[in-house]
Amino acid sequence: MLKPIVRISSFLGKEIREILRQPWLVVRLILGPFLILLLVGLGYTNNPRVLRAMFVVPANEPGVAQQVEEYASNLGPQLIYTGQTVSREEALQRLRIGQVDMVVVYPERAYETVKNGSQAVLELYHNEIDPTQAAYVDQLGRVYVGEMNRRILMLFAQQAKVESRESQAELQQAREAAQRARAASAAGDTDGALEELLAANSSIDRATALLGATALIMGGVGQGLGGELAVAQEDPLASDDASVDERAAQADADLDRLDQQLVELEKVPADVMVSPLTTETKTIATFTPSFVTFYAPGVLALILQHVAISIASLALVREKVAGAIELFRVAPISAFEILLGKYGSYIIFVGFLALILTAAMIYLLGVPLLGTIGWLVLSIFLLVFASLGIGFAISATSGTDSQAVQASMLVLLAAMFFSGFVFPLAQILVPVRYIGYLLPVTYSITNLQNVMLKGIPPPPLFLIALAAMGVAMFVFAWWRYRRAMVRV
Repeated sequence: MLKPIVRISSFLGKEIREILRQPWLVVRLILGPFLILLLVGLGYTNNPRVLRAMFVVPANEPGVAQQVEEYASNLGPQLIYTGQTVSREEALQRLRIGQVDMVVVYPERAYETVKNGSQAVLELYHNEIDPTQAAYVDQLGRVYVGEMNRRILMLFAQQAKVESRESQAELQQAREAAQRARAASAAGDTDGALEELLAANSSIDRATALLGATALIMGGVGQGLGGELAVAQEDPLASDDASVDERAAQADADLDRLDQQLVELEKVPADVMVSPLTTETKTIATFTPSFVTFYAPGVLALILQHVAISIASLALVREKVAGAIELFRVAPISAFEILLGKYGSYIIFVGFLALILTAAMIYLLGVPLLGTIGWLVLSIFLLVFASLGIGFAISATSGTDSQAVQASMLVLLAAMFFSGFVFPLAQILVPVRYIGYLLPVTYSITNLQNVMLKGIPPPPLFLIALAAMGVAMFVFAWWRYRRAMVRV
């Protein structure tokens, strides 16, 4: 009855001893994933993305240009003010070529729009196809508009203080006139008392006009939007030597002005007063993908890289373990020719897999192909070529299948975190970010997104980087394999 237990325990001990004979494998199994997660923790920053913004301002409104520069320069660290222009097309062209991340178009005659009872709309343009980043731009635009509205209300409060001080002066003059009227009445000067009372009423009327809600609110809005403000001028009719009729006429004018302001107040809704500006986010991208569509090219690049590295990492190790390399040493064939043959077979295999996956993405998932098929083929070929180079380099330096598989899994884990697939590279500190630049998928995600979702060619620098990486890994694998095939 104990024989099955003995047989099972013998294999149990055998496998444990086999693992212990490879201490570096155990170390890599534990240390490798831990080191990658440690680098992610040290390198990842949760800081919001900083956007370079260019503003388009009306050509004939210098007050607006001054206000926009003041607001944008002090909004916060998430917005870098790159300048302003009067040409919308110039700003959008800079957005297309990547010189700026956002274009803000300030509305023309914003103050008049608010006075007519409507919110002035700021247009925000971006070129993001990542739904998360597009939502971030929209939210940043709302924050910007909210900050501008807050500052406009702050100007309203400042304007209210000024008007309050002026109204207090008018009321003080009214009190003094009333005292003089009482003194004149006590002295029997009826005409003088009447004149002083008219002067007091005139001062009260002017104080009432200064305290009008429209003067306070619309004055602050006008100053915040760069509109023209009506500045109260000192009227010579308000002097002490003006006649009773002149004072009465001035009082009537003040009341008419107050009536006009109150009429304007009735036309402006309360929500427009407290929020004179609103925002509308637009995109210049040719296609706005969903989450599934946006991540599909990245998933394709990640799958192709992992498949290519996995099969190539076992190619040379199997020959070492099986003893085939001993036969190659006496055969009329060189390491270069063997490696070229293996490259060719794996490129055909992974290329066929890429064809199936790409067709499934396009016809089953609805992922568009807005660019040319030639750029797509070139992007996939360079991805596979560079990935095979990494796989063969792993195979040439590994002694067992377990070591090769473990190394390929570590590359997959690093690709998940450092390639921009999970979160943008901009949120990784620069020293750690360089790890991503050593992986083909980092360049290929951008290449495939440009070709499939934007309809533009891949960045030439990314294509050169993939080609250089593939050649360097091929030379390294050939050098190591040739050393293993040296006749002894």
